[in-house]
Amino acid sequence: MSTRAPANFPSPETEPKAYAGRHFMDERKDAQEYSGFTFEFCTFEKIGIRNAKFTHCVFKHCEFKDCYMVGARFEHCSFLGSYFERCNFSWAEFPSSQLDYTRFYQCAPILVT
Repeated sequence: MSTRAPANFPSPETEPKAYAGRHFMDERKDAQEYSGFTFEFCTFEKIGIRNAKFTHCVFKHCEFKDCYMVGARFEHCSFLGSYFERCNFSWAEFPSSQLDYTRFYQCAPILVT
């Protein structure tokens, strides 16, 4: 796989809301609210999104490594073909989200409500 271009993790008001082939690393976006973002073939490494909310977002074939997602809420999101490695999902919620072909390795508990 080719190297993904480094990028800053977007803020909720960022336009455009579509990203492909980006590598987001070492950032905290706690308690932010994101809506309508699309990420394809992106890597999220050491991203902190504690108590953040994602609504109608797409994470297609994305990699999540060492991310802190405690209390995050992913509502009506799609994670088609994505995988998570060493991520903490304690008290996270995924209502009405699609987790088809999503893989989890060495992650903290996933609580779906």
